[in-house]
Amino acid sequence: MGEIWVVGQVRDGELAPVSYEAFTAAKELAEKTGGSLSALVVGHGAAQLATGFLLRGATRVYVGEVASPHFCDDQFAAILTAAVAEHKPRAVIGAATVYGKALFARTAALSGCGLLPDVTSIEVEGEHIVARRPCFGGNVLRRLAARGGDTVLLTIRPKVWPPAAEGGSGGEIVELQVAGAGQATITESISEKGQTVNLNEADVVVAGGRGLREADHFKLIFELANTVGGAVGASRAVVDAGWIEYKHQVGQTGKTVNPKLYFAIGISGAIQHLVGMQSSGVIVAVNKDPDAPIFKVSTFGIVADLFEITPALTRVFGERLGR
Repeated sequence: MGEIWVVGQVRDGELAPVSYEAFTAAKELAEKTGGSLSALVVGHGAAQLATGFLLRGATRVYVGEVASPHFCDDQFAAILTAAVAEHKPRAVIGAATVYGKALFARTAALSGCGLLPDVTSIEVEGEHIVARRPCFGGNVLRRLAARGGDTVLLTIRPKVWPPAAEGGSGGEIVELQVAGAGQATITESISEKGQTVNLNEADVVVAGGRGLREADHFKLIFELANTVGGAVGASRAVVDAGWIEYKHQVGQTGKTVNPKLYFAIGISGAIQHLVGMQSSGVIVAVNKDPDAPIFKVSTFGIVADLFEITPALTRVFGERLGR
């Protein structure tokens, strides 16, 4: 059925860890289709970054070397579209991050390829690639099928597939033509100050809600998150109230997360929030209201005063983890 490609996400001069999760998904699809497994890396220093995929079993890595260190979806999509038209892979897989959503949506529009977004499983039925993605807050799994014979673009939900481990014997590097690709140029990128753990990629998320009463009390959430090495999340209510920046918002109008461990502290559990976090591995909820909806999806529920429980959790985890 042709090559299966995985697209690496370049961030701060390195391949983001989610790139190797996408590689695992691509490897599984390649095994199901009998196709070869290749990768594509576009960015500054792409040739050096290609090694990460070669060491994990890619038979070929297509590289597009660009001068700017900044991601530009217009330029990158033009390069990917041209590469797809020339080499005609059976499928191209990336991560459903901000990077992947921008790149794959634009590429789908430019190339006319079908796009299956934010999927959690990928199968092959005859000549068709079939994927499933959660809808309506995870209560429904929607089945998506792409047209047989055409290149299919897919983005996978982070934290569903495990990252691929090293163990490959190496392959070849193929340079792509990038001159004149795209019309836009990114001259500067300013990073927001704040947490160093990416919310989409975090194994642990500590989220706070209205139960914290005021913005200053969010320090309890940051302290616990720092202790467990996690990212800070928030409900829409506290973001709307201006207690914390939008980049922390989890839910229908924020980010969808899928960590191994999710702390919901002072969050009642409105459906809009549950949409973004209920697929987490283990959910620990702390709320003084025993009837709070969050307890219906939590693995462990603690009915207590969060101002007593949260510092206690920070202290216990700090002792156990030596922090």
